[in-house]
Amino acid sequence: MVFGFLPLGGVVQTDTQSLSQVMLTAEVAARAEKIIAARPMSFAEMARLGDLDPLVDFRGLMLAGLDLAGADLRGVDFSGADLRGCNIRRARVDATTRFDGARLDEEDAAFFAGGAAMALSSPPAPVEAGTPNRTNEEFWAAITAGDAALRSQTLDTARVHFDLATKICENALALDPRSALWNRNQSVSCDRLGDLAVMAGDSVEARRYFEKGLNLSEALAASTVGDVKLQRDLWVSHNKLGDVSSVAGDRDATLEHYEKGLKLAESLTECDPHNAQLQRDLSISYNKMGDFLLESGDSAAARRYFEKGLSIRETLAGGDAANALYQRDLSISFNKMGSLSTAVGDDAAARDYFERGLSVREELVKSDPNNTMFQRDLSISYDRLGELALATGNAANALAYFDKGLSVREALADGDPGNAQHMHDLVDSYVQLAKIGDRPVDRYARAHEIVERLKLEGRLAPKDHALVEDLHRRAQEADSPSE
Repeated sequence: MVFGFLPLGGVVQTDTQSLSQVMLTAEVAARAEKIIAARPMSFAEMARLGDLDPLVDFRGLMLAGLDLAGADLRGVDFSGADLRGCNIRRARVDATTRFDGARLDEEDAAFFAGGAAMALSSPPAPVEAGTPNRTNEEFWAAITAGDAALRSQTLDTARVHFDLATKICENALALDPRSALWNRNQSVSCDRLGDLAVMAGDSVEARRYFEKGLNLSEALAASTVGDVKLQRDLWVSHNKLGDVSSVAGDRDATLEHYEKGLKLAESLTECDPHNAQLQRDLSISYNKMGDFLLESGDSAAARRYFEKGLSIRETLAGGDAANALYQRDLSISFNKMGSLSTAVGDDAAARDYFERGLSVREELVKSDPNNTMFQRDLSISYDRLGELALATGNAANALAYFDKGLSVREALADGDPGNAQHMHDLVDSYVQLAKIGDRPVDRYARAHEIVERLKLEGRLAPKDHALVEDLHRRAQEADSPSE
């Protein structure tokens, strides 16, 4: 990327292109199907009764043909799920119901495209938190609404919701300080406030929140030995602290947290080697170690970790060829190997890996052409190949790839102009093309127009505010004849 945007852009070194750090297992799917029959309580409430997280555990689930007409789906994230034939248009949804990248049948898709989606575009206003008897359901509704605001990069709105969630936890813990439920919820609030601080460019505040979340997770894990979910919470906390330490330039802390995360992932995998979710977690840890070592200049060690991650993902994708998430993970690993090959000057290997990643992504788009996540991945692959072509002196090929990426990003931005990430990606494409001399005045002017609008709307992170003036300057310089 030309510059990074959070949460998907690249200032924090997470496995940014992965759908989630949690993968659905057969056990989770079975529990999910069991509790679905427990209506009429809300879907999110049923999920928690079954020890499922409605913000995580229904992502990517195959629910095609399950009639959800009349179900209360508020507060559930169905991102990447197959919901064809589920009568979603007849279910109760609001801004806390997520369908990012989900597969819908024509009737449901037409229903949302016809205006229902507009009703979901703004998170509901939070309720007052003055009384101590707020429920777990209200806590997660606040978290989900905050997540929606975070995705749209309306940071002030996200803070209102996350602060509400924190207040609900504090009130509950005042009544029952030892409650495992509310201590874990408090760790979730800390993580969300840390994510918000990262987006705002405040790595010091982010680290403070993540450390508080880690302390809570450590206490819970120590009190309940052998709880895989709590061990995974620790794994997530160490990854977040590793990411924010990297942003702050604290390489010792970055390595310490990534190594601790890796140790947890290896331990959990050894205890349950056939658990696909834990295998996937381990591949993420390998990639984080690889990213750190590559940035440190140790390409040989980075290669070992990237190859371990690739091996796991090839096994998962090969064992379940129809699983789009596994295929997507595989394309990410191909891109990492391509970036490594570029760093060591092996342009032929880099091209091979980037082309393999592109091939996987083209197949994913072909299998689900309306999936915006797959479309965005495709634009990233075009960028990688364009950058490689430019670095090897093939400007014509670079222009062709950048143009392809631009076409995808313009379509995504036109289809969802409220999506800040799509607008950020579009700015990247305009800047790339301007830099290689393709209509620089127009490209820089369009990029400036977008970031200026995002700033006025409060959807441009403070760390990126300088781009408004920078792009304006570039447009003026491109429009002025050189002396």
